[in-house]
Amino acid sequence: MFTTDQYRMKLGKIRCIIDCIDSLENAKPLPQALCYVAHQLPYKVKHYKGDDITVYAQPTKSSLILIKLNVHDLKEPVYLKGDEWCTNEGTWRIISSAGQNHFKKKHEGWILVSSSYNSHVDTSDAKFKNKGLPLLLDYSALSYSKEDSRLERKGWEIAAENAYSLQLLYPSILPPTDTSLECKLSIPAENWRLEHDKMLAIYLSENMDNGNTAYGDIKDYVENISVSTMEEDKDALTDGNQASYWESDGSQGCHWIRLRIKKGIIIKCLLVTVDPNDDNYMPHLIEVKGGDGVNMKKIGEVLVDCAIVSDITVLQDMPEYISNIEIRIKECKDEGIDTRIHGVKIVTSSDISSNLTIDLFKNKKLERFPLLATFHSDLLYYRSMALLRFIELFDSVINLVIPDWSEDCTNICNFKAIRQILQLSKRRQTLIERLLRDSQTKCVPEPIPKVYLDRRLAAIHKSDTSRDPTAKNALFNQLYNELRPENCRLRLDYRWSIQFEQWWECKFVSEGIIDQGGGFRDSLADIAEELCPSSEDVQIPLPFFVRSCNQMHDAANVHRDGYIPNPSCKEFTKYEWIGQLMGACFRSHECLVLSLPSFIWKKLTGEVITWMDYATVDEAIVRLLANLESISEEKFNSDYADVLTYSTSLSDGSTIDLKSNGSEISVLYNDRLDYIQLVRDVRLHETDEQINSIKKGLLRVIPKAVLHFLTWQELEKRVCGNPTITAQELKNIARYDDIETDDLRIKYFWKALENFSNEDRSRLLRFVTGRRRLPAPLFICPSKSGAAEDSLPESATCSSTLFLPEYSSAKVAEEKLLYAAYNCTSIDTDMRTWDD
Repeated sequence: MFTTDQYRMKLGKIRCIIDCIDSLENAKPLPQALCYVAHQLPYKVKHYKGDDITVYAQPTKSSLILIKLNVHDLKEPVYLKGDEWCTNEGTWRIISSAGQNHFKKKHEGWILVSSSYNSHVDTSDAKFKNKGLPLLLDYSALSYSKEDSRLERKGWEIAAENAYSLQLLYPSILPPTDTSLECKLSIPAENWRLEHDKMLAIYLSENMDNGNTAYGDIKDYVENISVSTMEEDKDALTDGNQASYWESDGSQGCHWIRLRIKKGIIIKCLLVTVDPNDDNYMPHLIEVKGGDGVNMKKIGEVLVDCAIVSDITVLQDMPEYISNIEIRIKECKDEGIDTRIHGVKIVTSSDISSNLTIDLFKNKKLERFPLLATFHSDLLYYRSMALLRFIELFDSVINLVIPDWSEDCTNICNFKAIRQILQLSKRRQTLIERLLRDSQTKCVPEPIPKVYLDRRLAAIHKSDTSRDPTAKNALFNQLYNELRPENCRLRLDYRWSIQFEQWWECKFVSEGIIDQGGGFRDSLADIAEELCPSSEDVQIPLPFFVRSCNQMHDAANVHRDGYIPNPSCKEFTKYEWIGQLMGACFRSHECLVLSLPSFIWKKLTGEVITWMDYATVDEAIVRLLANLESISEEKFNSDYADVLTYSTSLSDGSTIDLKSNGSEISVLYNDRLDYIQLVRDVRLHETDEQINSIKKGLLRVIPKAVLHFLTWQELEKRVCGNPTITAQELKNIARYDDIETDDLRIKYFWKALENFSNEDRSRLLRFVTGRRRLPAPLFICPSKSGAAEDSLPESATCSSTLFLPEYSSAKVAEEKLLYAAYNCTSIDTDMRTWDD
């Protein structure tokens, strides 16, 4: 049970989170408590390989050595500033004014207090192998409260508790803060907005190295290990050999591993090692309990992805010491009875080196993030530190701010504006999986429905949709009718366990297919293709989606493969079913590839929408209205007088009046801003009815707390899958005009694409064709005459053509292509300004 102070501290953290959200959303300074940094901290020497501590002029080993301190002469702690500067070499701190007594003259030098490579540790001594930091915070030199044991990494958390908790009985006392550093963490840079924080969070989630954690030897942290059965095999849990394992022997759900933790050890990460090759011996649902051994409380639960090899995190970021831990395997894959565990690992705070380093912001990867590339690396480093503190605070109370006791509850805090930042959370995904598991159907359809589909009739309808305006022969409608409760005698709720891999059995008329899962997946792919055809040359056989205006405009450079719900279609029940299918795919490993623009995905997740988001639907109207805002009166009267009326076209091609008889009323120059706002309001909400119906279906399958907790990218990825574009696939579709395949430019081009990530190739494909997924045509030509060597490439998206200049090396070609892919929509030769 929590004490009164502990409850008040948790509520205080929630108050701090609310203030942080307001600060992030409105580009205001973050709370001072979150940005607390101790002015100085005392350090003592641990185990050193040599007899000296090196003091450097700069935080790098390649800089000038100022002095070497003899370990044996250090009778008192070394006082270092609270500011930590993390590089790929490790964590550095600068000597404070109070630490100058160790020198004959003033030296404001840097000391490496935590090496990424543990270079100060004598690794020849087994006792110190892979252990500890070169310097440790000397708690005995601090005369503050007992909470000071958390000061090195958690001083800011104590500051937040002190500032936001009401009537604490025993408040903690902290050293003075470093006001200059506090300002660096708190105050956003000039012109910094929420969009920058979102982009920074995405950059961190993609590029922070989570693989440099050194796992501690579990024997250093555990006094005793006991198991439910097969005691003689428990050594396999700690022998470090992934091929060996402990195998239980007992009833389903009764298998456990109990750890008695050494006093004072605070667990940052608890992992178990599994192997999918163990088939139904592999754990599927793991529950973790903690307590004093008698009173044990559930503190964690994880649903294991059966495709994962090696280490599964089952517990992380414990705020305090827990003496006893129980790992209970509640379910195994495919309802297996016994289980196999190949190892147990523990990570503590002393094992963790910082993943956030200044070097993270000094590489070419920032070119993929134009919003960030103009800011200095120091600024990005400190802003990242502040964001990660906010996320750590959020993770510490996640079960309170995200209700998991009712799937219909909404979140206590409004995370709508900062959804992208929350993807840095370490606990969010675990909570999402638990909410999904707790809301899943306890039993699956038995037997599964059999559906009869005629793909020949669907093909005939697709070739000429005018013959059947009702589209009753489309596979989508055939499947919809076959699965109606009165036909299949079941009411499907699509909330099945991830282990339920086939939702229905397909019988294809006049086809000799025995459906063991392949036919079922074919049916999903077929109806996805009907809803959003991958080719722009075919008719859309169903009325539910229309091609976005960007598909229709040759001048649109990107987002040309998108579809949006048809504003004229009122078949809301079928839209709900589409939402249910999307939800079922979200819960499973199946995919329903719907090529929707980010504008639609954001609407589904409830993220903040701006007018600029609508550019993913109709870039032409966004540019037109931007031009009208800044146009001169003379230019307006010349181009738009008696032409522009109070009416607008919707995405389905229909025209509506913006006011009564609006099509007969001309827009005057002084009224143009009112016209612009009316157009924006109509276009932003033209598909709200259809989107709300899809969302209604989604919420029948996915808990509201989950949907309101996802980023739009996560929803799209889990519904549509993660499309891969390989260099070989692009080679297969490439066609060459006035250039040979053995031309040096072509060789450099394919060499670059082989080095690209999947996202890089997708971006380049969009730069050339306006489409981010295959299939798409790709034509490669020499650059236009007069193009300088090593210049940026150009593209013509209407003809899907890339114009390649001459490059001096493969490396230069890669750099120029990558830059164009992420930054250069204006280079597209189809693009024209409205003034033209």
